[in-house]
Amino acid sequence: MTAITREQVQSYQDQVWMQQEAQGGCIDGSLCGGMGSVTLDLHYTHPAFGRSFTCICQRQQVQLKRWGATHIPARYQNCSLEWFDAQSLAQRQGKIDGRAWAERMVNGEMGDKQGLALVGTFGAGKSGLMACIALAWMQRGVQVLWTDANEMIDAILKVYEMDRHPELFKDLPQGERFTVSQIIESAQRAELLCLDDLGDVNATKDVTDHTRSKIYDVIRYRHANMLPTVITSNAANYNGLEQMWGGRIAEKISESCEVVVMGGISFRTGMKR
Repeated sequence: MTAITREQVQSYQDQVWMQQEAQGGCIDGSLCGGMGSVTLDLHYTHPAFGRSFTCICQRQQVQLKRWGATHIPARYQNCSLEWFDAQSLAQRQGKIDGRAWAERMVNGEMGDKQGLALVGTFGAGKSGLMACIALAWMQRGVQVLWTDANEMIDAILKVYEMDRHPELFKDLPQGERFTVSQIIESAQRAELLCLDDLGDVNATKDVTDHTRSKIYDVIRYRHANMLPTVITSNAANYNGLEQMWGGRIAEKISESCEVVVMGGISFRTGMKR
């Protein structure tokens, strides 16, 4: 078998997915026979002859490894409901409802809701409680995607910048090149999505209506498919979410997630919010 570089392998892999997308995708193993991999119809002299490539039906897992394998930040990797309960009563004031709903999410007792939206001022422990949920689900073998909303938007903007100025990214490894659809699909299909800091990014980011619509695409897909999602936001309440992101996004969040307001003394500064 002729030796080929890692970059060439990834290039051929992307070609496979493009061809399969043109065929309408792999539905119930229609293109791979349920094997999860395919080979290309190539001449025996071709460097990729005889090699197996990941079928598009398995692309989600590959994309999560390439872009979406965002680990829980180190600050939150030791969070647990027991840690929360060990804090003083004064610190826990304003956060009790959030803690109760986090426990329900951990135990899969959300009723008609599939997720949780923790809103309120910074330092109220929203990300910490989200980490409690994520860590508990990960221990049960659930695929968890943790991403900061700003990081997702940055990744999308980077794709647009790469399209406009490819010469600036000519040395970027193939494994770090993503399309907008790959980024969005990773967030849409994760078994559990933890979307941190869905705040008013307009204050610091050049967010276009198109980019904002991509956030909606994620929320809408997960809402339609009843997939569990945990969101944190510095919005004061549901109305704040609506003002920041518009009625379409806020409505989908409230229909699929229990919106819980958190406040009280900041875990970060010790000041009441």
